[in-house]
Amino acid sequence: MEIRPHAEADAQATLSVFLAAVTETASAHYSAEQIAAWARPDERDINQWNSARKLLNTFVATIGDEVAGFSDVGDDGYIETTLPLWNW
Repeated sequence: MEIRPHAEADAQATLSVFLAAVTETASAHYSAEQIAAWARPDERDINQWNSARKLLNTFVATIGDEVAGFSDVGDDGYIETTLPLWNW
């Protein structure tokens, strides 16, 4: 496993990871309405998603050449969760 800064080429893979996390992994804990409001797959623009990843200092975890996960990291080195998810 490697952890590295997000690159523009990672945008589609990180969006896919996000959507899978919301619609599959978290689905046991949220209603269908909550999942639909959170995921909004038809409203996601890959360019906006990529811009948000740059703004939020995103790092990706890869296994081989495949993105396995990602996280936004604050200047202090901690996972950043202060910006609202719905802004991107």
